[in-house]
This record gives sequence, structure tokens and C-alpha cells, in this order.
Amino acid sequence: MKAAKMLFCIINLGICILVFGLFIFKKDFTTPLVGVTVDKPKPVFSIKSLMVGSFQHEYEDWLGENFPLRSFFIKGYDQIIYSFGGTVNDIQPGKKEDLHGKMWLNGYLMYDIDASVLEQYKNDLNTINQYLISHNKKLCYMLSPNKSEIYSDSMPWNYKLIEKNTQKPAQARWKIRNLLTELEIPYLDTADIMFDLKKNGKYQPFPKTGIHWNRYGSSIALNMWIKFLNERGFQVPQIQAEFDESETPDKSDTDYRDLLNVYIHSKGELYPHVKFTLDMSKEPEVKIYAMTTSYHTAFMEMFLENDMPFSKYKRLYYNQYQSLLIRDQNGLSGDLWMNATPFDQIDYSEIIDYDIFVIEHNAGELPEAHIDFIRRFAEYINSLN
Repeated sequence: MKAAKMLFCIINLGICILVFGLFIFKKDFTTPLVGVTVDKPKPVFSIKSLMVGSFQHEYEDWLGENFPLRSFFIKGYDQIIYSFGGTVNDIQPGKKEDLHGKMWLNGYLMYDIDASVLEQYKNDLNTINQYLISHNKKLCYMLSPNKSEIYSDSMPWNYKLIEKNTQKPAQARWKIRNLLTELEIPYLDTADIMFDLKKNGKYQPFPKTGIHWNRYGSSIALNMWIKFLNERGFQVPQIQAEFDESETPDKSDTDYRDLLNVYIHSKGELYPHVKFTLDMSKEPEVKIYAMTTSYHTAFMEMFLENDMPFSKYKRLYYNQYQSLLIRDQNGLSGDLWMNATPFDQIDYSEIIDYDIFVIEHNAGELPEAHIDFIRRFAEYINSLN
């Protein structure tokens, strides 16, 4: 026992001496970190700042972020937490090495929409829908899937306990579906597609190490979305897709894993890739204006990588970015990551220039940005009367 205590003391003393020595000789070795680094400038010494205490306070803040080997200690600590099934950067490993995000776990099991907010949202949607119908345009809704709902069987153990005591999970998804049914607004709930692919698909529709649907899941959803639009009178070319597997992930396949500050983690599986062509028995003529989330990014990226079955696609990514893709005789052109226009500066009359106004958001929440955009669009319509 004494030998063990002595070894422990020697190791800790050695680490302290190493850190102190590196600090004195201004040497540091780092490993990349995500989400736990704050850029703190080193304070400039002055007698005045020393006397008032600001130098000591600022130096303490700087040293806390910049002492030697800090990044290695953080990764070591996070590795211990992760290895015992704990949460690191709001990501928690579940069964079968699936990674789950705390936000989406809560969205599946605990998130609900305030009744007054939902009622106002319903009224605003009805205003927009009636306005579009009067201009011979269409409002269509898409609910993108929540990984934690699709793969609830692999959720972390503590959330499985919560699930057992939750009478009605996925409250947001069902409330939005009921609202849309009442307003007779056509919608596609992609969770239904993902559940089927999970059971019967060639590949799994979500990666173990990511939050978003993979190229297999998103391309199948895209084809179902095109079918959904065609059933409502539009002429959109179907995509003809081919799949293969690779050890190289697409952009969203490891977006959970890449946020983990650990040394050893789940490596996931082979990643499905897709290549598709358009069935050119129909010309791409439909124009879409969409209010979307990060799930829509897969569609936009696949368009640029392959081809686009629409003639024009303007997409708002929350209130953060916007995309615009145009397909004409010269091919496909556009930009995926343009700075967003503030909602109070948007020209809402532009939406009438498009054939379909699309609202897409994840089944786990009704985003504040969507509520705000829909409210402002409805206010614009009311101002016309």
C-alpha cells in the first residue's frame, strides 16, 4: 500500500514538474480540441493594472486556457468520462456504439411545444397557406427525422429509463402532424421512411458516429420527396441512384465523433456513398423556396455532387445562412453558404415567384427561427389587406 501511495505521489509530482518546466521555458505541445477552448489574450503588465488587480485576474484567466499540456489533460479526462458511458460535449455513447446527442435525446423524450406558441404558429401557417393557394402556389411541409427516435433501441441507459416513464415520446412530431392535418397542408414525415430503412434497407439510414442521415438515408428521402411532390401535380424528375460503401465518410457521417475530445472512440462502419442521375423524361422546371435546417444540407450537397431535379432552389438555413442553386442550359451553378439576410430585411414578396414554399425542420423540435420567419411572413401577408 505504501509503495502504491509513493508511486502515485511520484507520478503526480513528475507531472507538476513537467508542466512547470515547460511553462518556464515557454514550451508547449497541444492536441486539437473542440468546444472547450476560449481565446484569452495574454495580459500586458503595467503597475496600474497590478495595483488595481486587473492584471492578476486577466493573467489567471489566460493561464487557465494556456498552461502547458492542458489539451492532453482535457482529452484524458474526457476519455475517462466517455469510456464509462458519460456525456462529452453533449454527446453520449449508447448501445451498439451509437453516438447520441443530448439535444436530440431531450427532443425525443422531453421536448414539447407551448400551447400558445403552437396556436399562433397554426394561425400563421393558415394565413400563409391560404395566400399561396390564392396565387396558385403550394405550401408543403417536411419533417426530417430525429436519430434518437429512429434508434431509440440504442439510446444510453439513463435515457432508456426516462423512456420507460414517458407516456408519449416525440410530442413535437405528433403535434405538428395533427396541426398540418387539420389545416390540410400536405406533409412528408420522413421518420416513417427511416423506420422502414432501418428494418429493411440495404444500409442503415444513419451513421453510428453522426447526427444526420447519411447519403443513403437522405437520397432515399429525396426520392420520396420528389414522389410526394409529383403526386400533388408537379413535374419533378425522379433520381436514379447507385450506392457503394467506403471507409471514407461524407461530410455529416462523423459530425458527432468529430466533436468528441477523446483518444479512442467508436470508428463506426463503412459509409454508403451515392451517385445519381435524373430521369429526363421530365425537365427540371419546378422552383422551390425553403425554410430549412441542417438536414436539408445533404440535399443541397447531393445536388452539387450529381444534378438537381429543380430549376431553382433557394434555401434558408435557420437565420444563419442561405443557399441558391440554379439549373439552366449552362448547367448547375450557385452557392451553398451565403450570409443570411436578416428576417426583417427579407423581401417576402419574392416567395410568390417560386412554385412551392417548403418548411422543413427536425421532428425533435420546432425551431425559434422557423417560428419567427413564419410569423414575419404572415405579418407581411396581413399588411397587404
